[in-house]
Amino acid sequence: MVDMRIQNMKVGEKFSTTPRVVTATDIETFCTLSGMVHPVFMSDSYVRSDTCSQAIGLTGRVAPGQLLLSIMMGSLMDSGILNDVVVQLGINNVKFTTPCYPYDM
Repeated sequence: MVDMRIQNMKVGEKFSTTPRVVTATDIETFCTLSGMVHPVFMSDSYVRSDTCSQAIGLTGRVAPGQLLLSIMMGSLMDSGILNDVVVQLGINNVKFTTPCYPYDM
């Protein structure tokens, strides 16, 4: 556990947490629960046959960014980095620069 207060963090600081694999079941469960059942998240065969998916270089279904943010926040909480955070009011300037496929870490 890290003993750190968010007020003392600086922009650009990096933190490590315990690695976690994003499984196909994680993606399916999150998408079903949230209603984000677009085939780009649910179907490898759709992505492989979709010209838009191919144009941006996808090779199979991907995890939604919202799932990745949830996993990130859980990892930060679990590690103790965000122990002093009671309510999250927003996240600014988040970008997803590479896709996350099932079984990526």
